[in-house]
Amino acid sequence: MDKLNGEEALKAYTKYTSPKTIYKVTMMDNMRSVVDATDRNDKSIDFFYDHVHSSQKEINRDIKPTVNDIKNGPVYKLSILKDELQKHRDDFSKEQLEQLETATKGFDYSLDTQLKTIRSYKNIVNNPYTSNNYDYEEEEKYNGARTYLTDFESNLGVAKPEY
Repeated sequence: MDKLNGEEALKAYTKYTSPKTIYKVTMMDNMRSVVDATDRNDKSIDFFYDHVHSSQKEINRDIKPTVNDIKNGPVYKLSILKDELQKHRDDFSKEQLEQLETATKGFDYSLDTQLKTIRSYKNIVNNPYTSNNYDYEEEEKYNGARTYLTDFESNLGVAKPEY
């Protein structure tokens, strides 16, 4: 950029600080990873169906690794996203910022619910009447978050076709 004249430098600066460029470079991959991890086939549902006929010992053994997978994967990526969003908040319009913040809150809620649900299976065998702790509010928040994200990505022109 040092070798560009004033107009060229401004054009380059504008391009590289545009919401679309910032989102694509610093957030999009992590956001799509979070979306995939909070999809309806989330780990809490998978955990439940994988352990329908498991003993309490098997369930307890598998809770911690599953929780760690969620914390070290999508929860971590969501925290990176939130940091990037704070760092670049002035580069987005008010509407874009609201869409991204609402989407991240919805995905955050979804992941938190997955963690709570998986931890709740610790007593599943002792109380067979709590065989499915599926949270419909989590699905509603997830769907809302995807809607905000889809609107945001569509407006930027980077929407993924299967959204």
